[in-house]
This record gives sequence, structure tokens and C-alpha cells, in this order.
Amino acid sequence: MTFQLSTYLKLLLECQGESLVLLAGILGEERTLRVLEDRDDENDPTELGPELFALIEKAAADYEPPILGEDTNPLDDLERAADKIYRFPHFQFYIWSYPGYRKWVESEFGLDEGLKPTDDMIERLADDGLTEFHAWYRSLKIPAAIEDSCLQVISRPWKKLKHDLFRSTGLSPFRVV
Repeated sequence: MTFQLSTYLKLLLECQGESLVLLAGILGEERTLRVLEDRDDENDPTELGPELFALIEKAAADYEPPILGEDTNPLDDLERAADKIYRFPHFQFYIWSYPGYRKWVESEFGLDEGLKPTDDMIERLADDGLTEFHAWYRSLKIPAAIEDSCLQVISRPWKKLKHDLFRSTGLSPFRVV
């Protein structure tokens, strides 16, 4: 199964885009833009943690490229993912600047980095994505009265990230015990 880092990043962008649209549905477009502009980005991640880096490095080393495969441009896939929120084109900046995405783009790994997917890698990527989303959400200045209910709604896309990752790799999330 072919799995590139861009596949994971595409899912991150889609989740972030859906979350922004849901947030705009709750707060309204103007207020959402203000919340995003006022976000505290002091604690944004700037690099991959050492365990995750080692896991991805191993998956890249174990990757065997297919003999015949289609040439795809990973950046095109990422742009299509960000374009999905066409109703809110001014949110595009906030999708591309999402810290959970940026740390990967600024890492040593290329967008077209081939990875040999394993159950552990998929679990770690999904957990990392969800952790980064929660850190991002905590950096927003959402009114306390609606903070919990807002989180419940806008975290929906992130709750299916693990399922989407397993589906994109062809691995099964179910293990024999």
C-alpha cells in the first residue's frame, strides 16, 4: 500500500477546514475571524517530538516504492483539501497556518515522503493530530459559557481522523487479541 506523508497532511487540512466552518456556524464568520486573529500562538509546536520523529523515520526507511505507480503531486492534493471550504475563502490562511500542519511541513520530511504504514504509526499520527487540535483549541479565546459545547461540535472531524487514516492505508483498526 502506498502511503505518503501528504496523505496524513491532507486529512489534517480537511479536519481543520471542517472545524473552522463549524466554528463559524457557532460564532458567526466575523467573530470567528476575530477569535482566530486573537489566538495565542506562543506555545505552537515547531517540531516533531523525538518519538514521533523516530517512528516516521523508520516508516520512511522501511518504505518500498511501488514498481509501477501513478505520479501525483502532493501539493495538488493538499490544495484540493484546503479548497474544500470554498464558502469561506478567507479561512484558507488559517488552514495553511494551522500549527499541527506547519510543524510537519517545516520538518525534515518531504510532502512526498513514502511511509510504510503500521498500526502503531497510524495510532500515533491520529493521537498527535488530536493532541495538536486540542492545543490549538485551547489557544483560542472562546467565551467560557460556550467553550465546552463549542469544543464538542468542532472536534467532530478530528474524532474520525484515526478511521480515515486506517482507511487510507488499507490497514484494519481491529486487531486480533
